[in-house]
Amino acid sequence: MNRIDPLFTADQIEPNAADTARARARVAGQDWRGTHLVASSALCVRMPGLMAALTMPGSVDIAAGHIRHLIAVARVCDERFTELQADLDAQMAAARKEGE
Repeated sequence: MNRIDPLFTADQIEPNAADTARARARVAGQDWRGTHLVASSALCVRMPGLMAALTMPGSVDIAAGHIRHLIAVARVCDERFTELQADLDAQMAAARKEGE
């Protein structure tokens, strides 16, 4: 059985500090809808480019850049959703205490 070598290395697709900073700048201060919009926009914008890059010979670096961007946005959006959920939980707890 032939072994297929991976198309990317972890270093090629792991977001660096600049990738993460750009994603954080897009998500900073967003509410639920805004954060969702950032995440879905990243998918809508980057996926066609990623698919095209994966089908073109010699465009591994381009595809890796799209993957890096998507990973960075996903991580930052997940962090923001966690923050928003914690805020919502705190507001609900405060409302319950006032109602008692």
